[in-house]
Amino acid sequence: MEQEKLKRYQVTQSLRFPSGIVKGLYYAGAALIAVGVIVLVLGFFTPLSALRGAAIIAIVLSVIWMIAASFISENTFGAANISFTESGMIFRSEGEEYKLSWDKVRFCGLIKTRRAWWCYASDHELGDKEKREFPEFVEKGVFYFNYADNTWEEFMKFVPERFRDGLEREKGEKAVK
Repeated sequence: MEQEKLKRYQVTQSLRFPSGIVKGLYYAGAALIAVGVIVLVLGFFTPLSALRGAAIIAIVLSVIWMIAASFISENTFGAANISFTESGMIFRSEGEEYKLSWDKVRFCGLIKTRRAWWCYASDHELGDKEKREFPEFVEKGVFYFNYADNTWEEFMKFVPERFRDGLEREKGEKAVK
C-alpha cells in the first residue's frame, strides 16, 4: 500500500542502447544520413546526380533505423522509474523492483555522459568501466537517474545528511543543469 503513494520518476529521457551493436548501428545510421544529404545536394551541382536515388533510399532507411533504435531504447529503458523513501531508493525496470537502503549507500555523485547528467547512489565506489560507460555498465548496487530539477529535489529530501553538502557542492562546481 505504501508504494502506491510513492512518487515515481522516470529514470531517463535520453537514448540508451542495450548493446554495443545497436549503439554502433545507430551512429552509423546518423553518419549515413549526413553522407546521403551531402550526396543528394551535390547531385544537383556535380556529376553525382546518378547517385541521388541511392542517397534518398539511404536517408529513408537510416531514418527508419534511427526511429527503430529510439523505440528499442524507449522499450528497454524508458519504462524504468525510481522512487525515494525514508529508508532508501526503489528502482523499477522491466517488471522487476530493486531496493537500496540508505544504510548501504557509500557513494553519491553526479556524472556527465555524452548525452546527459546523471545522479547516482551506490553501495560501492564506481570503477573505471562504470564511469566510462555510465549507466550501461554499472554493477549491481548502483541506482541512478537522469538529472532533472524535480527528481533532484525529491532525491535531496531523502538522501542522508552525510551526502547532502557534497552533492550540492558537486552540482555547483560541475554546473549541472
